[in-house]
Amino acid sequence: ATPAALNRAREYAAEALAWMIADGVARTVDVEAEAQGPVLGLGLVIRVVIIRSSGGASRFALTWSAT
Repeated sequence: ATPAALNRAREYAAEALAWMIADGVARTVDVEAEAQGPVLGLGLVIRVVIIRSSGGASRFALTWSAT
């Protein structure tokens, strides 16, 4: 889990959710990616916060493990 790989994961997730802003479903979509595990690189966590156009918020976390 290099910084470049984490950045790509964040960018891919943000790109996949960009339609929500384009279609007016969401006002903002914020994505974070970080390495997880006792040894860097054992897993990846992607956190997403979506602020809906109506004003409410939804939060999601996806964890991927290499083990």
